[in-house]
Amino acid sequence: HNFTVLAINVDNQRENMEKFLSKQENQPGFPIIVDPQGKIPGLYNIQGMPTTVLIDKTGRIRYQQTGFKAQDKSRMIKAIKKLL
Repeated sequence: HNFTVLAINVDNQRENMEKFLSKQENQPGFPIIVDPQGKIPGLYNIQGMPTTVLIDKTGRIRYQQTGFKAQDKSRMIKAIKKLL
């Protein structure tokens, strides 16, 4: 299956992100893009953080969720499997 996982940091200071990550026991295994101008949230109508967006290979949003609770995990896994 061919897909990419990205995190997008909308903080205007890359150093803040790096400082936060340096304190984390588990480091992300995917790239983190910095968006200091905050353009990406506007493109995807992001209303809060964290927001998960699954975009298919044609660029169409197939799943979007703001926030994350443990009970959301199964719904997100189902959405990912549907796209694979």
